[in-house]
Amino acid sequence: MENEEDVDIMVRVKSYLDAIPEKAQKDSYRVISRLVETYLIVNCKHNIVEDSIDVDVEKSKTIHYCENCLLTFDCKT
Repeated sequence: MENEEDVDIMVRVKSYLDAIPEKAQKDSYRVISRLVETYLIVNCKHNIVEDSIDVDVEKSKTIHYCENCLLTFDCKT
């Protein structure tokens, strides 16, 4: 399997894992979730984009995320 296909599959896996609320996650579940996230951090060819999200009606926040794996990054400029 090519790396990009692996990353695409892991992105889908992460979205399924993230669907369960944190309060309902057991320790072993959180370990698996962290392993998937680590896999994406290491193996994705990140394409970081900057976007703005609304925090409330009058305030927005700048975020940075990868278009490929959808992980967010703390990019201080």
